[in-house]
Amino acid sequence: MDKLAGKRKAHIRADYNLDFPLRVFVSCSICNKPITGAWTKGRNPNKKFPYYWCRNKNCPNRYKIIQKKTLEDSFEKLLKENKVQKEIADLINVIFLRVWKEVKDNYTLTCFERERKVKQISEMINKLSERVSITNDEHLTLIYENKIKEMLQTVKNLEKDNIKVAYTESQFQTASNLVFSALKEPVKMWKSKEYENKTTIIRMYFNERISYDLKEGFQTPKLEPTINLINNLDPSKNTLVEMAGIEPASEKTLL
Repeated sequence: MDKLAGKRKAHIRADYNLDFPLRVFVSCSICNKPITGAWTKGRNPNKKFPYYWCRNKNCPNRYKIIQKKTLEDSFEKLLKENKVQKEIADLINVIFLRVWKEVKDNYTLTCFERERKVKQISEMINKLSERVSITNDEHLTLIYENKIKEMLQTVKNLEKDNIKVAYTESQFQTASNLVFSALKEPVKMWKSKEYENKTTIIRMYFNERISYDLKEGFQTPKLEPTINLINNLDPSKNTLVEMAGIEPASEKTLL
């Protein structure tokens, strides 16, 4: 969630090239090493052609080129085959919003409780301070002062925790939109020129590099467990469908 909310930016690899977006994410089916991609010159030195290939010097597929369009069209087809059904995505959206509301409500209650404790401790500090001012016992004064220091640190910690917000409303909405764009329209997001969008698709859908065979194309990918779980949901058996319907839930339903 941190990555989607923008708190942790995806690290752009030094070998990443927007002209060859799959260079980082696809592996050779023979040696399991990542493939590379580049523009190569043909017989005409003024023309360049885009290809992917395995660069492992010990692999029999080394330098056997794959046309850029062939590989990338195959990848888009793979995304289409594994994208989440609209009904499922809408159902997950309802659940997502419900969980977010519960998190917000719990956080609000926790903040109120911290504020109540801060008030109580502050009152105790005031009382101890009054005792310090009137006592002539140095040993007792030292005990009071140490206790006051401990309570001041507790207040500081409570106030610091109350400042921390996991996600603002805006950050949550941004992350939520990103997640459901990836679920409903993975190809559209993949075609974006933004590196963040491409890495989001890879992270959400695939658990490891995707293997590509020169003859058979992409091998059966190892999908992320979450995507597998979502794709196996049956909306007709979920009570949330009856409450919110297949179409986006109303404000009344969500609140």
